[in-house]
Amino acid sequence: MTAIDSHRVTVADLLYPISRILLKNGKPIDLTSLTVKFEMITDAGVSKIAATATGVTKHPTTTFTASATTDLLTASEHVVQDGDEIVVSNSGGALPTGLAASTRYFARDVSANAFRLATTPGGAVIDITGAGSGANSYYIVGHVQYAFVSAGVDTAGVYWAWFTLLDGSSNTQHVPQDGRRFKVEVIAAT
Repeated sequence: MTAIDSHRVTVADLLYPISRILLKNGKPIDLTSLTVKFEMITDAGVSKIAATATGVTKHPTTTFTASATTDLLTASEHVVQDGDEIVVSNSGGALPTGLAASTRYFARDVSANAFRLATTPGGAVIDITGAGSGANSYYIVGHVQYAFVSAGVDTAGVYWAWFTLLDGSSNTQHVPQDGRRFKVEVIAAT
């Protein structure tokens, strides 16, 4: 099998989920109305984790704070990359002035714990004129996580995994496509 990415997990370690941006033709897939399932097999094609939606989080959200001075959104240990499509929301207050809920923005000027937003890829930075109130959060369009359960990482070995996207009709899509898979190496605990 052809691997497009490799993940390393320790037996019984449930702390680090597979975290991916799912793309089709180079664009992030909006997962909002789709059912997303995860599946993992052995080298011999034997099912290790049967197709499941349990443990799958579509568009996981991360909280952020905003600075009206620097226009930066700060979120510790985020996984945002330059060009990612970002959607912001708020609960219990108001978004930072300059941002609107349910609007797609594009990340730019990404650093370890902060980034800025633009309305177009590589476009001008959005001028944030107020920090907002309440709890601000964002998600990356196409971002999905699968949190392993103990039965999925109980045996050391090399496995192959993928996500299946279902739209409620008969349309099914596998990501990655074309028979490629994510390589998952489960290593023995030390």
